[in-house]
Amino acid sequence: MQRLSRTGLSARCICSRRQDRRYDGTFDTLVHEYADVFRNELPGLPPDRDIEHVIDTGDAQPINRHPFKMSPLELDELRRQLAELQTLGLIEPSNSPWGAPVLFVHQERWFNETLYRLSRSQCSDTSQCPSLTTN
Repeated sequence: MQRLSRTGLSARCICSRRQDRRYDGTFDTLVHEYADVFRNELPGLPPDRDIEHVIDTGDAQPINRHPFKMSPLELDELRRQLAELQTLGLIEPSNSPWGAPVLFVHQERWFNETLYRLSRSQCSDTSQCPSLTTN
């Protein structure tokens, strides 16, 4: 949040209650106490910058993967959420071969997929490989 506020951007915090954990309402109290920090509308994508950020991938080829299987209900919900995010200006269409084929994946599965992909990839420089430890 501090990094965003220094750049002039703000963030909206959305939380949901889980039934398997006790909730004492502390978060709600803090959000209401500092309500003036949160915007009612999201600002959209940041403006164009003078410097174009580039990630050097060397001669590596994009990973070609099939999308995760989804039920028709999940696919409809995904399309609805993507359309909403695009309407808000938070995402934009991309034809990049390096684009992510799936956006909404549960964190546990994402972590397992990352480990699977990392173990199958050939990383010659281990300093560039992500850390597999969790905090």
